[in-house]
Amino acid sequence: RSHSRSYGEYFQRSCWAKEPIEMGRLFLNRSLVAIGDNVTIENNEAETGISYRYAKGTIIRNNTMKSPYKGKGIAMIGGEVDNNTIGNNKIYGNTIINYMHGVQVRGKENDVYNNTFIDCDDAIFLMDIKNSKINNNTIKSSLRRSKGIFAYRTSIENSEISDNEIDVTGTAFNFIYVNEKRSEKNYKVSIKRNTFNSDFYSKILNAHNLNFENNDINTSIRIIDAGNLTFNNNGIDGSSDIYSHTLLFRGNSKNVTINSNTLIASKYKQNTYTASSQNDSEIREWDNTWKYKK
Repeated sequence: RSHSRSYGEYFQRSCWAKEPIEMGRLFLNRSLVAIGDNVTIENNEAETGISYRYAKGTIIRNNTMKSPYKGKGIAMIGGEVDNNTIGNNKIYGNTIINYMHGVQVRGKENDVYNNTFIDCDDAIFLMDIKNSKINNNTIKSSLRRSKGIFAYRTSIENSEISDNEIDVTGTAFNFIYVNEKRSEKNYKVSIKRNTFNSDFYSKILNAHNLNFENNDINTSIRIIDAGNLTFNNNGIDGSSDIYSHTLLFRGNSKNVTINSNTLIASKYKQNTYTASSQNDSEIREWDNTWKYKK
């Protein structure tokens, strides 16, 4: 069968794919589960990609994806935006190497966990996700352009990013134009217990409703025109960035809470920095511990 019927099951396992191989509506050059329930794709080795869109109960697990061209293509696409027919889909146990995007996560009820990403430009790219979890992934990259977790011009509703290990030469995380719309003002994003290591600063630009808690962040953070941000009980070490403060505010961010964190800075860039355009009353800081390195 090319794909499952409404309540059936389909398994694609133990394949190696380089050239396109047609299997009805399932193509190994991008093994697309267009519409179907309870589909499992597992134990494959491929140079191309695997995706599901309008699907429920889809599992993509224990596959090894390696692009022959660094920084090209998308290894996996999970879900579709603005669609209520998808849900309860899982991507786990996969190893993904050398892609432009490791996994694009789209739509609702996607769990992405226990995957390993190596030398991807954007390991995990978030697109209008809802009720989803990004947990326990390992992301490593020696590429200067690399980003661990990246959200751009999108919404994130009631979702969790937790317990991930990110160690990249580029940027650990970027949240750019997230939850901007009035209809998204009550969306919540929980970012907790992650380890973020990177050589370059991370950025929160015009992003809203992000709660950082109990993370180990070894990079400075630039915050620009953001809103409804909480930093609670994190360790944030921006001391390696001699050009910027550990927390640097530009534009005019609103309703920012910074409390009970351990903040490490270069002795030349002490304390939180706010540009002249920033209304300082919108940033509330208390019970933080500051340390300084030479």
